[in-house]
Amino acid sequence: MALPCRSHISTFWNLPMEMVETKTLIIGAGPAGISAAIELAHLGEEFIIIEKGGIGGLALNAFRVKNYPGIPSITGRELALLFKSHLRQAGIKVTKDEALKVRYQDGSLITTAKRRCYVSKFLILATGTSPKIPNIEISKSAAKQISYEIKGLLSLANKEVAVIGGGDVAFDYALSLAKKNAVHIFFRSNRPRCNPWLIGEARKMGVTLVGNANIKKIFKEGKKVFVELDGKTKAVDRVVIAVGRYPLLDVIDKDMYSTGAGPDIHGLYIIGDAARGEGSKRQIGMAVGDGICAALDIYYKGLHGA
Repeated sequence: MALPCRSHISTFWNLPMEMVETKTLIIGAGPAGISAAIELAHLGEEFIIIEKGGIGGLALNAFRVKNYPGIPSITGRELALLFKSHLRQAGIKVTKDEALKVRYQDGSLITTAKRRCYVSKFLILATGTSPKIPNIEISKSAAKQISYEIKGLLSLANKEVAVIGGGDVAFDYALSLAKKNAVHIFFRSNRPRCNPWLIGEARKMGVTLVGNANIKKIFKEGKKVFVELDGKTKAVDRVVIAVGRYPLLDVIDKDMYSTGAGPDIHGLYIIGDAARGEGSKRQIGMAVGDGICAALDIYYKGLHGA
């Protein structure tokens, strides 16, 4: 692989001095990135996989996964543990690092991260999504009791929690928290936009469903957080907001598109939730398929000298 001059890259972009070269870099160790790594390892390909947080991605938040072939029903955390076990068995080490910017130069992809600079011919971007911030007035004092994911809230018990959102993610969060807490879920439409079985599970677990909820403000008084609707307020201990997510693609430098060439030409693969945007097609099985497809494509390009 022909790589640009190390000293030129470091000086021109002010990159970290430690540089690592690899054929393929994978950013993100959620279902998509993990499956790409496992397939590349199986094919004997050279690669590095980096992850800034926990292995498993948003699967860690899932109340229950019921559509993954071969596993009729499993919690997201249990599935993430299986992913970790599979990585260990395949001899794959996930490097702790956070990608900051991806640039393209002379046929190579240059990824600036917090700890190192990675130079690769191919890059698999499995960065997932980031939560949307709703147009709701939120006081500074209330902000500390508002979350956008629940990975850090699973030990919460004997509290009242408001979940804002009416999609699959919002109901997933509500169900996970309802095991030990009283949960109220607020959504703007007259009925939720989620999978019907989630609604049934929520009712079974005693989750309060509040439709046509036009939330104006979230503020704090004393130890409680107040959710203000049309003329009413609801006092809770914690608020979780899940009103949608957008692809996390900020690491891609805008100059990569300045020539009008698509990212595929640069050896960049965007997979999993990062590729599926804001719709409802963010499924673990689909992300796994994306990862395998990207890995196979890289392998066959190598066979044909691409």
